[in-house]
Amino acid sequence: METARQNANEAHTRYLESGEDDREYDEEGVLIRSTAHELDYETLNATLAVTVVREAFVTSAFHYWEVSARGWTGLNGQHDNFNPLCKASAKCYAISPQLIVINHLNNTIKHNNAYHARELAKRHKGYFSRLPASAMRKSSGGSDEEVWTWTLQLSDAHVEEALEIVRASGPQY
Repeated sequence: METARQNANEAHTRYLESGEDDREYDEEGVLIRSTAHELDYETLNATLAVTVVREAFVTSAFHYWEVSARGWTGLNGQHDNFNPLCKASAKCYAISPQLIVINHLNNTIKHNNAYHARELAKRHKGYFSRLPASAMRKSSGGSDEEVWTWTLQLSDAHVEEALEIVRASGPQY
């Protein structure tokens, strides 16, 4: 999938650098076809596919730990969230100190939760790319300031890291 993404990106870049322009418009001036647009769309689709698969692996790994931990501890109540579950699991098995990072990552992926995203960024900024937004806003001092947004950007190495953290958080066979 990563190769397909890279190939799509390279094809788009080559086309743009070629200077070719095959845009077609209808009689009202609306764009109806463009190779550049089609190649850009293929790059977007390939990027989204890689992103979704990486996020699915992380979420599945964390969910596997959570279900397993509920079995080890017998904690299944409404308020038996990550903290009590992790604390009770640590009485039975070694728990990676980085498991909390995967909890924040999982909640950021699944719920787009701002609290968990901020906590994740404090512990592991490498999961994010920082992109300037085009909008400006008034700061508390009344001056304009650029708005920054953080975008989750997982690599294969991040997925492997998450799997290792989950693997280290429970029975070691």
